[in-house]
Amino acid sequence: MPNLAQLKQERRALLDEAETIAAAAEAENRDLTPEERSTYDERIKGVDVYDERIARAADLETRRGLATPENVPGTDVVVPAENRTVDTIPAEELRNYSLYKAIRALINGDRRGAEFEFEVSDALQERQAAENGGLIVPLAVLAEQRQVTKTNESELIATEHWSQQFIGLLRNRMITGAAGATILTGLVGDVTIPKQTAAGTAYWIGETGPVTASVQTYGNLALAAKQVAARTLVTRLMAKQSTPDVEALTRDDLVRVLSLALDAAGLHGTGASNQPTGIDQTSGVGYIDCTTGGLTWARVVQLESEVAADNADVGKLAYATSARGVGMLKTTEKASGYPVYFLENGQMNGYTVHKSNQVEEDAGPNGNLFFGNWADLIVAMWGEGVEVIVDPYSQAANAQIALTAFLTCDIGVRHGESFAYADNFSL
Repeated sequence: MPNLAQLKQERRALLDEAETIAAAAEAENRDLTPEERSTYDERIKGVDVYDERIARAADLETRRGLATPENVPGTDVVVPAENRTVDTIPAEELRNYSLYKAIRALINGDRRGAEFEFEVSDALQERQAAENGGLIVPLAVLAEQRQVTKTNESELIATEHWSQQFIGLLRNRMITGAAGATILTGLVGDVTIPKQTAAGTAYWIGETGPVTASVQTYGNLALAAKQVAARTLVTRLMAKQSTPDVEALTRDDLVRVLSLALDAAGLHGTGASNQPTGIDQTSGVGYIDCTTGGLTWARVVQLESEVAADNADVGKLAYATSARGVGMLKTTEKASGYPVYFLENGQMNGYTVHKSNQVEEDAGPNGNLFFGNWADLIVAMWGEGVEVIVDPYSQAANAQIALTAFLTCDIGVRHGESFAYADNFSL
């Protein structure tokens, strides 16, 4: 009888074939052909058959005492611990995930005590068809927020003394997601999103006469995997004696540094030096230079007009600027002597204004103001986790361990015409 791992691998192969057929049709913006439909239905039926076989095999192994049963919420299927997937692991268990248990296991070369952490990592590596010498930490784990209650690094090692609050760094607010960017996760290969670039043409004709032929044209938004990385140091004692609060601090630092870098690239990525291309470097985006004359109410309205003129004023429309930019908008009158200001009650001309210092300021300081349909900003992430490499050697003389985290991602703008921005106005 095939074992669980073999059954799951065969099931995955059928599912991959079905997904390939469906993806090919979607990429060409069409329905499945009769032949494709027949093959697709056959593969899906095969997947259903494998689900039943996997459930039976899991039940038998559990009854033989080969595995500890874990009930999958919402089903009667019992899944052995060593054969579960990330999808079947309850959120309550993921909350018990310990980054430091995994770190200690990697340092010692012994997975005992960190079986669950490596179960999750191995499952993600299998799904991403990737092998590395590190650890894959699920995004769901890194995103979890915990209250931190210690005061400084010496008190992060478990002792009897507890203080009221850890004083962390003041960081920029992430803005692209809050404004409504489209987030794609779990990607495997490079991605192309088809888009229409030109429409057909209509012609007036007489009672009889030929109709001039015209064609629609199409293009693609290409997304290719890029890497953003962050490195942090922890002491060997922290790794050996850490508490849940140290877990929270380390996770928070790694995920925020990476997330802020990705967020900033959505606005200002140069497209060079391995960076994605952000909004202000994307072809077709409207632009107003406020070096002369500053940011006037007419120019604010012009930003909206730049987007509307291209029929792109739909979706999640909003403004975005820096904290000092918001201050300037709140204190600038629409007309001299007329006590109505650009920004009032969190809105400008009927649209929400998002505030974050992720929006860069030029020398002066001079500000930037973005407007557009933020749903047309695509944030793509490959896999479902962050790869963490543990290096206990390079900083060993300082009794420290280096943790390097890698996030594989890219940024794309579906239509440049969906955005416009103004810059070089005094703050």
